[in-house]
Amino acid sequence: MTRQSSIKKASPVRREESPPSPASGPRADSGASFDTIIVLTSAGERSILTSLLSAHNPCSTIISVETLVDLYALESATLSRARLLSYVAGVTVPSDVLGQLGYGAYNFHSGPTA
Repeated sequence: MTRQSSIKKASPVRREESPPSPASGPRADSGASFDTIIVLTSAGERSILTSLLSAHNPCSTIISVETLVDLYALESATLSRARLLSYVAGVTVPSDVLGQLGYGAYNFHSGPTA
């Protein structure tokens, strides 16, 4: 038996499975694009981030939030067509809120220096 044939025999069989379908709302892979950006950050960074995002896409709706209370106050219809950007926020976004976001979330935070 050659080395190559033993490698092929040892390789696991890969089966392609389709990803689970979302419960509801649009998703980034559906071809639709989001129109709302929720910015979770402190008051100090809020104006800079909203200005940059608005300049990049003036047609987007930018919603600024600072607390969990603010996040939970948003309607599910808003969340379903939004992407969340959390920037150096001291808030952990609960999974039930993340699950309602139609276009996911990004968390930008300081990391270790090493």
